[in-house]
Amino acid sequence: MKRKLNLVIIALVVFAFSNTQFAQIKLDTGYNASNLSYYNVNQKDDYWIKKKQLGTAVSLQSDVITPNSAWKTDLSPAKWINAYPTNVNSQNGEYEFERCFCLKRGFSDAALSINLRADDFAEVLFNGNQILQTAATYSFNLPKPSSVDIKGEKYFRPGKNCLTVKLKNLYGVASGFILSGQVTAIGLDGSASGDKQTFPECSACSGKEGSTKDQVEEEKKDKRDRIQIKPTRNGPQ
Repeated sequence: MKRKLNLVIIALVVFAFSNTQFAQIKLDTGYNASNLSYYNVNQKDDYWIKKKQLGTAVSLQSDVITPNSAWKTDLSPAKWINAYPTNVNSQNGEYEFERCFCLKRGFSDAALSINLRADDFAEVLFNGNQILQTAATYSFNLPKPSSVDIKGEKYFRPGKNCLTVKLKNLYGVASGFILSGQVTAIGLDGSASGDKQTFPECSACSGKEGSTKDQVEEEKKDKRDRIQIKPTRNGPQ
């Protein structure tokens, strides 16, 4: 009897472990999540989307470029990307790029790891909060890249989570950045890894970014309940 009980417990543990939905998504620049390979130079990156260009809002694929001869490529197989088809850029200013992924409601053990180089300077925001900036204006050839690792549910949220890289070209000549990274979690929806610009695995999200469909329905129900409560001098009845 005891042996049978132990076997049942082991079976339950194995079943629970097999259903944790632990997953990993690569966030590398130049990585094509749809076929688990890397884009070639002169191709468009469908996952790192250019959101701003010199102060103008856009929504365009970033360009995979040939690195400038001064840039390190130690973060390969990630690729250098830019707002333009080559690394040449004489226009100083800020460019903004975004890469998103989705977490299911009830996710846990979320962790994010990033390594970054940029020409000239870059900062990284995660869900609007700064988590990293390059160590110097010449991080493209420093001995080590700028790096950060974050863990804990306070950084993450159910639904769509987004990395934003703000790239600044300060001295003309050239611009671009390269990022290697990954996100892991139990409840990470990696079915399409963002699926380019549409993020179908986040289709259950509505209302505010980060709110799931269930959460929005709960908020609607709470609002209806509050409307139905008629206040009196002595408080709600």
